[in-house]
Amino acid sequence: MTKTYAVSLEDGTEINVTVSDEPWRGDVNVTDWEAVTEGLLLRAACRKCGRPAPIAETERLFLRELSMKDLPALRAFSLPAKENRYLGGDWEGLKDEAFLRRYIETQYVFFDYGLWALFRRDRELREARFLGLIGFSPEEPPELGYALRPEARGQGYAAEAGLAALRYAETELGFTAAKIRVVPENRAGCAVAAKIEEQWNRAGGAPQCRLFVKRESSVYKG
Repeated sequence: MTKTYAVSLEDGTEINVTVSDEPWRGDVNVTDWEAVTEGLLLRAACRKCGRPAPIAETERLFLRELSMKDLPALRAFSLPAKENRYLGGDWEGLKDEAFLRRYIETQYVFFDYGLWALFRRDRELREARFLGLIGFSPEEPPELGYALRPEARGQGYAAEAGLAALRYAETELGFTAAKIRVVPENRAGCAVAAKIEEQWNRAGGAPQCRLFVKRESSVYKG
């Protein structure tokens, strides 16, 4: 069965999104029609017309899918070598134009998640400031990771964005479990993970998505 939905974007643009329960027959394929939500349709509509889909918002921050317009900010974004080791370094490929384009065109469509751009709202300047990256890697269970610009640290952004990403993963993606991996020498990362874990486990009753914090001697070898 195939259905077509008219989805209105924020600027009033209307995009038709085709959903099918048959493989390769629509913009979105589902096995359960109850999975067709407004959020799913909005993400599909944004991707269909080449716009980054919104992911989550907090009082200070917002998360969205990556866009080719983010390339200059990504190229200007660098971390110390030891922090690249904590993150695995995979995000560095996003600085390459061809890699970023492939990532945008395939990662979000196939997994419906990945690394997202993180921004700080600045209402006085009426603009948004790029702070870094946050998102999930496709592991079992998916792993939450982030990387912030040095000047954006120490202000609670990582925990705030991490909790927003988890809420989104639980409500929109149907995650039943997620993990955060930390190593003891990354004291700041351990503190952020502990804060996320504490707030997630005591927020609004028992969450449907269980969060595991794995403390390891070394996350990435080599």
